[in-house]
Amino acid sequence: MLSPDAGASPAAPATEAASTMLGKQLDVLDTRALVWNGDVWPGQRATIALREDLEGDAANDADVDAVGPSWRMRIALELPSLGRVQASIVLRDGGVDFVVAAANESAQARLDAAKAVLAEALTRTDVAFARIAVERGPDR
Repeated sequence: MLSPDAGASPAAPATEAASTMLGKQLDVLDTRALVWNGDVWPGQRATIALREDLEGDAANDADVDAVGPSWRMRIALELPSLGRVQASIVLRDGGVDFVVAAANESAQARLDAAKAVLAEALTRTDVAFARIAVERGPDR
C-alpha cells in the first residue's frame, strides 16, 4: 500500500532544508545579525552573537574617538576552571577591541594576567588591536 507521501520526491526533505537555510541566510543579510547557540566542544555550550554596529554602539566604548563601520561579536561560555566568561570583540578601522568579563574575582585575575600573552599572539599575527580589557561581569 502506498503512503500519502509516496508521490513525493526523495529530494523533498533536502529541498525543505535548503529553503530553511536560505530563509536564515536572507534574515542575516536583512538584520545584519547572527546568533548561534551550540556545543563548541563536547559538553561545552556557548552562545555567539555577531552583528553590524549600525546604531553607533561602538561610540560608547572607552577610548574610541572616531567611529566608522564596525562589527561586534559577543561570546558567552561557562568554563570549568573560570566559570562564566563573556567576551566582546569589536572590529573597526582602528583595530580590534577585546573586552572579557569574568563572573568571579579569581577568574578575573587569571584572565587579566593573560592579557600580555593575547597581545603578543595578536601582534605575531598582524592583528592591530586597540584595546584589551578584563572586567568583572555578571555572576550568572
